Amino acid sequence: MNRADLLISVLMPLRGDARIVREVVKETSGVLQDQFTHHEIVLVVDGMDTETLREASAVLKEVPCVRIIQLTRDFGRETAALAGLETAIGDYVVILTPETDPPALIPGMVASCREEGGMVNGVDARGSRNGPVMSLLKGLFHRGMRRFLKVELLPNATEFRVLSRRMVNAITQYRESHRQLRLLASTVGYQRRGFSYTPLSRTGRDMRKGVMEELQDALDMIVAHSRQPLRFVSLLGWFAGFLNVLYVLYAALIYLFKDDVAPGWTTLSVQHGVMFFFVFTLLSILSEYVGRILEESRGRPLYLVADEQNSEVLNPAPEKPNVVHESP
Repeated sequence: MNRADLLISVLMPLRGDARIVREVVKETSGVLQDQFTHHEIVLVVDGMDTETLREASAVLKEVPCVRIIQLTRDFGRETAALAGLETAIGDYVVILTPETDPPALIPGMVASCREEGGMVNGVDARGSRNGPVMSLLKGLFHRGMRRFLKVELLPNATEFRVLSRRMVNAITQYRESHRQLRLLASTVGYQRRGFSYTPLSRTGRDMRKGVMEELQDALDMIVAHSRQPLRFVSLLGWFAGFLNVLYVLYAALIYLFKDDVAPGWTTLSVQHGVMFFFVFTLLSILSEYVGRILEESRGRPLYLVADEQNSEVLNPAPEKPNVVHESP
């Protein structure tokens, strides 16, 4: 496939980006027009952000090959990106965060993705920007995911990604309510590699996730991806049952070989405390799975589209309506 035949889709999840959306879209369009004959820019407005939507709509009259998808409410950046993936038509799909990701890197990342296939994921060249405690916890989490769940997560990965069409098709087949791109990318089986760069800060906003958000993401990845926590519950239950058997044997031996048996209030209290600890631990973990089963059984859509808009010009080469001969 010649380079001119490539169709590149650039997805931009937007939320509170009214001040920079025009600048970033124009910069991205300039890069795409210089490097690729065929391209599209898909703006996904996450929620009823009227100011961002107004600025994005104004871009349609100035920049060709732009589409806007407005979601009915705030579904989150991950869901907004997945909504864009399901509508993107490119051979390679770029997910770009307007606040932090430089469009000038798109050609290099696409070239790398063409060589390796699968996905190229941006990696913050500055390393971890969390405190020592959070960095330690994230390192332990990554090692645990790799060792116990067989999932390899890129350290210091950002949301700047380039996905091949095969990768996009594989990811969009997953229908779980809680889908995370960095987790799905490691489970579909295609080649992945990192692309080191230094993120920008166009408005000075802190884009790092909070502690509770990081904790929720970690819990979602563990529960959604693997049955290992449930297997741990089973082992824990068997262990608790084994302790009960030992205690019964102990009580029987005391009854048979000791004449004066005082009421065992302390022993009984300890036993009850340990057993209730196991019971509540089991219920806590099982409740996560029951809650997830309830959400999946509802069959609710992952997102709802309120409106769609297009640029006045969608095909930069109208003499070639079929822009690709084959898809990578």
